[in-house]
Amino acid sequence: MKTIIETLSTIFSADNISALTEEHAEYQFLADRINNSAREVAAVVTPSNLDELKDLLVISTDKDFSLFNLLSPGEINTAPIPAEGAIVVIDLKKLNKIIEVNDKAAYALVEPGVSYAQLNTYLETNNIPFVVDFDK
Repeated sequence: MKTIIETLSTIFSADNISALTEEHAEYQFLADRINNSAREVAAVVTPSNLDELKDLLVISTDKDFSLFNLLSPGEINTAPIPAEGAIVVIDLKKLNKIIEVNDKAAYALVEPGVSYAQLNTYLETNNIPFVVDFDK
């Protein structure tokens, strides 16, 4: 695990890397839901910008860990979790900007941490006549 944290610290500041310890209780639920005899959460990273996310994706292809995108705590049971090995969880909560909504061309450009509910609220608040269907 230490090697994974060292690798991640080449991209992220210490504030954006969390090991699952008592001091990072915010993410402790991940250990309860993911860890088993074949897999374990090595760390949680919180990218501050798209370059950090891109760099993580690039280095992860050569490293001995899998990535898991934390959609939201309530959706963790519906997402596929790597079956074995060390897992680095990506929390996209800081990448939640709605960059552009073009109602003429009917598209939205958003950062990867934007939720369906967040986009739907934006559309309603700005009287844009589209609805995001996010019911599962």
